[in-house]
Amino acid sequence: MAKNMSNNMQSEREVVHDCISWLRREGWICRRQHVGTFQPVSGGAVVRMGEEGECDWRCMRKRGPDCVEYFELEMKASGKRPRAKQLEYMAKRRHQGLHATWADSLDMLRKWYQEAGFGA
Repeated sequence: MAKNMSNNMQSEREVVHDCISWLRREGWICRRQHVGTFQPVSGGAVVRMGEEGECDWRCMRKRGPDCVEYFELEMKASGKRPRAKQLEYMAKRRHQGLHATWADSLDMLRKWYQEAGFGA
């Protein structure tokens, strides 16, 4: 998806499109994680889904007979940064030995991807 040419910035939607399309071409299964409070259409109690600060996406792919690669990904519009709770969530996942990151562009994601060893 082309960047907004007036200021070279991308909306979060454009960043998501570019990054998730690229990851899927690389063989990743990418699933959106819905987090927040929701009111059922039929009415009733408001329900909370997910954990506060949870990343937008979880990505996984099979590598070899007994190996699955996994990471969580928070997406942002160009120039935006994760909230404190999102940074805490990613730090917790990394402490647990999992990969978790955020990106505001496909270039940022590709750089992290190589550094994390997924591009090898």
